[in-house]
Amino acid sequence: MFAATARARRPATEIVALLRDHADHPLSPPLYGPRDPLASWCMAALLITVCGRTALIDELTGPGVSTLRDRLTSR
Repeated sequence: MFAATARARRPATEIVALLRDHADHPLSPPLYGPRDPLASWCMAALLITVCGRTALIDELTGPGVSTLRDRLTSR
């Protein structure tokens, strides 16, 4: 099992406590600037959409977008 999966299966109270304990630690992604994979608007739209938010789904293109849109709006 991956470490992230194991962490995600912890009790919610433990996860919240860990988040609070580490809230003041800055995020240091390995890349920054134009080489950062999240720097492009398309990647940001994809990330937001796969997290279940539909605000930027119209920015996405491709054969799976209609299926994703249907799944997100049918809830």
